[in-house]
Amino acid sequence: MKKTFLSLSVFALALSGVPAIANESASATTPRAERIGADKIGQKLGDAGVESRADFKGKLVRAQTPEGHPVMFVFGPENLAGDEDIDFRQDRVRGRLTEAAFSRLEFIDDESIVRGELGDKAVLAFTAEHGWRGVTGPAEASTPDADRLNERLGEVGFEDRESLDGSLLRASSGGQSIFVLMGPQDFSGGGSVALSAKELSDFQSAFENAELIESVTLRRGTIGGQTVVAISGSGIAPDVNTPR
Repeated sequence: MKKTFLSLSVFALALSGVPAIANESASATTPRAERIGADKIGQKLGDAGVESRADFKGKLVRAQTPEGHPVMFVFGPENLAGDEDIDFRQDRVRGRLTEAAFSRLEFIDDESIVRGELGDKAVLAFTAEHGWRGVTGPAEASTPDADRLNERLGEVGFEDRESLDGSLLRASSGGQSIFVLMGPQDFSGGGSVALSAKELSDFQSAFENAELIESVTLRRGTIGGQTVVAISGSGIAPDVNTPR
């Protein structure tokens, strides 16, 4: 796998003025479905034709831009290969997001992330239910302006930023939401991958309610030397009927 790469920022929620970690308490009071483990996600991905599946040793961070747009950040090793641990410093990342006026920061420690390959595409799948209930904001149903989002990411210290021409699926399994991110093999921004009708059909057969999210902005780059992918758009906000 080619060694070029990615460090980035991605993902979820807002309060005015002071950055907060409001969801940590919310998750304790809101009932949630039993968490889906990496083995189960890997099995579902296998049913969809994804090969070379393995646990991904990265980190998920959710936040919200000053404009109210939810953002998910996926931190990982070079090229998001996932086969090595990363030196993730939560305090440093929190400080960068806080200085850039991102709010409702949430650092996810208990989500399952699986990496794999589908033809010429790299695949990252991760559970998403935890921390997304109760996410509200004036912009949660809209897609952020790409240029403005790029500016905000720059304020976080997101370097070598470029568009990631990939695909994002949202699905569910056992009542829990799952995101499936697909991009070039090294998750670089230089290549373009398209999800075929058959591949989408295979995902829809393997998962419940699998749908391709059209209104999403993907950026890849680095933060503090680590590869990061940032995801933002109306499709990553919770459904209106999600229990709050």
